[in-house]
Amino acid sequence: MGPLAPGQLYRPYTALLFAYGLLSLLWAVVLQTLIPGPSPLLEMQPAFNVDLHLFLGAAALLAAVLRRIRGVAALPASIALTLGMALDVPFGSALTIFWMIRVLNLERQPPSRERTADRYTTGLFLAGFGCGLAAAVFRWLLPGGREGDVFGIVAAAYGGLSLLLLAVATLRCLSRQWGHILTFALNVLLALLLPVGTVASVIWFVGVRQREREILADPHGFAVTAEFD
Repeated sequence: MGPLAPGQLYRPYTALLFAYGLLSLLWAVVLQTLIPGPSPLLEMQPAFNVDLHLFLGAAALLAAVLRRIRGVAALPASIALTLGMALDVPFGSALTIFWMIRVLNLERQPPSRERTADRYTTGLFLAGFGCGLAAAVFRWLLPGGREGDVFGIVAAAYGGLSLLLLAVATLRCLSRQWGHILTFALNVLLALLLPVGTVASVIWFVGVRQREREILADPHGFAVTAEFD
């Protein structure tokens, strides 16, 4: 099978993402019912798996919906999620391998003038996934589920940052203009988070912002990326 027509995505992979998302959420519910009683040592592994599958399931459904309604504009979400699914052995890993072998070369890449902005969106999704996984790890380390513990505070901070990054990245897939505005606000906040947030903020202000403003100033360039499936 050759490359797809411009503006199209591989629909069977979108369906697979829907199925994976639903099954992951269902598996998280099953695991939650199987978590044993009061022993923290017995709760650790199932509790972490519950968080992992809830997170990956919700992310898979988000990516599938974005692929369906936004077409190639949703590729950053799709790429980031697919890489993150490799952590879920064996089913998520199998989907990642399938995507690399079958899907990656079929789906049209964005025009070169927009690759910088789209790669930054992919980076936001990956950062959001990473913060979400970090939150799950710190929740896993909570002794006896004491939410006031330092691990609980760190988990809440990572969870909040994850939601913020994923929300901005999602909006960038839905609307270039509003996504650009929210990305500006996000990077102002990130600049205060020394040193990693500051470096990420500098990268956007120096290397990405001007390119995005050029895309926004050219409606024809935006229309190419916004084609639906």
